[in-house]
Amino acid sequence: MKRFEQTIQVEIPVDAIAVKLLENFAEDSAHAELIVENIIGRLLAHDKGGLGMLFNSLNGYKQEINFEVGDKVVVPDLTAYGYWDGPKSGRSSKNIEVATIVEINEYSDYKLLVEYSYPSIKDEDAKQISQVSHVGVTLYVEPATKSRPESKEIYFDESFNETSI
Repeated sequence: MKRFEQTIQVEIPVDAIAVKLLENFAEDSAHAELIVENIIGRLLAHDKGGLGMLFNSLNGYKQEINFEVGDKVVVPDLTAYGYWDGPKSGRSSKNIEVATIVEINEYSDYKLLVEYSYPSIKDEDAKQISQVSHVGVTLYVEPATKSRPESKEIYFDESFNETSI
């Protein structure tokens, strides 16, 4: 089946998430309500994205990240800036076309840690590391090289059958 990459947004009452979480504790659990209130309260105060992850986990859904450490990827809207002082002071920026994934953290808002080259007067191969969202990132495909097909000499034998050497 065709993959649909679009997303939708659904509003869920936070209390419904709290009730669903509470249902995962044993009925005789002494501190279940306190634990649920602390988890939900903390997520509401500091990490609303974490509430969505908790809701997904309670319903058996885990978001797939289709990359691995070491993959080369295209990261949209990533710009690197270089600044330097001295006799040739200046600044530069460039859009990053290709980056390499050095770490994946599925619990972070910015799930990918990528490394890429950036403009530098001191070091032509200066590297920088940034956290980026996995949304919109695509696997980098090496451009095809134009190569000429191997040439073959063709001759006809005495019975006019084509033969390659």
